[in-house]
Amino acid sequence: MSDMVARTCKYNHFTNPRHLSPLNMVRLSVLALLAAAQAASLEIFASNVHTSDRTNVGTLSISGENATFDARADLPAGGYVFSTDAFERFAYAEVEKGLAGEFLVYLEGQEVEKLAFVPGGEGLTSRVAHVAVAPLPNLKPAKAAAAKKPAMQKVIKKKTVQTEDGESVVVEEEVEEEDTRSFMQKYWMYIVPLLLLMLLMPEPEEEKKA
Repeated sequence: MSDMVARTCKYNHFTNPRHLSPLNMVRLSVLALLAAAQAASLEIFASNVHTSDRTNVGTLSISGENATFDARADLPAGGYVFSTDAFERFAYAEVEKGLAGEFLVYLEGQEVEKLAFVPGGEGLTSRVAHVAVAPLPNLKPAKAAAAKKPAMQKVIKKKTVQTEDGESVVVEEEVEEEDTRSFMQKYWMYIVPLLLLMLLMPEPEEEKKA
């Protein structure tokens, strides 16, 4: 009897918040937050597109990788838009003989990213799917280094052609050829005057010594 009392006192000591250390209280709070983050309940409403009547058809519960749907009310024939407090008008379905189909829950990490409804089958089911996150586009793609094109120049070439009468005629034609001239050959008309100007300039007088 004394052992049972001792075990009971020990259990109450560790479960009573007054006896928990600050570190253990933080741990329990974190565990509670994680459990709450991994479990969520969403009330599903169906609005008739003709009468605007809104019906709570059930609760969609998500816990980790599992989802369950607890149906509350069936729907008469008609067209309905489904929504929750967080996701408005996430699906539309035509109901003929009772609501039947599958609710899809798309998760990104532990967050509900979006909902969907696939009509058909028998009864109502639910399933968890994960959002496939596409890689972010490269907003600054590396530009392929374009091959440097050689400099071209237009030249006039002369050639002799024979006419129908057998006469030789010199004709000129303008063609583009690769410019193989050096820097001096290209710009001598600018460089030579500058050099001449520098040669003709008088030398500065030396400062007179004090």
